[in-house]
Amino acid sequence: MAAGIRRIEARTGAGAVEWIHAQRQALDRAQMALAVPAEHVADAVARLQADTKRLARENEHLKMQAALGGGGNQVHDEALVVGDAKLITKRVSGLDKSALRSLSDSLRDRLGRGVVVLAADHDGKVSLLVAVTKDLTDRVKAGQLVKELAPIVGGGGGGRADFAEAGGKDPSRIDDMLARARELVTSAMGTPA
Repeated sequence: MAAGIRRIEARTGAGAVEWIHAQRQALDRAQMALAVPAEHVADAVARLQADTKRLARENEHLKMQAALGGGGNQVHDEALVVGDAKLITKRVSGLDKSALRSLSDSLRDRLGRGVVVLAADHDGKVSLLVAVTKDLTDRVKAGQLVKELAPIVGGGGGGRADFAEAGGKDPSRIDDMLARARELVTSAMGTPA
């Protein structure tokens, strides 16, 4: 392929007949697997794709609900009061980076004023995420916090004052990292650890 060049591929004679036969066999297999007439194969595949997307969204939602503990009031119960704000440090499992971001947004919004530090072990790697409410970024900077925490789990990262993320390679150190996060945030907020 190049600019101004077009390529035409064609089959002729016996090759064309073999290709048509192979296409027909593929359509027949799809039709049998889907248990629909040939003219409805495309619609059946579209329905399956839509169902798969819906189920994936529901699965992510359920994982988030499980990570949140099933309800909204538990967020306030597990939050540590640090000065005039709240801190959540939480280890979660089975969430990819996208779900982790959604979870952090949800937790930060429920806190009202505070800091959220989340760590997830996903496929043997660590994802770290720090979210800080805008009114606290003068005291706690998410990007700086991530830069100090990520090396604990063998990684690195960065970000803005209100949101930062990092990755790491050592899930066995997640609890140490979260303990250090509590110390750093408590110190930054001007309260003794």
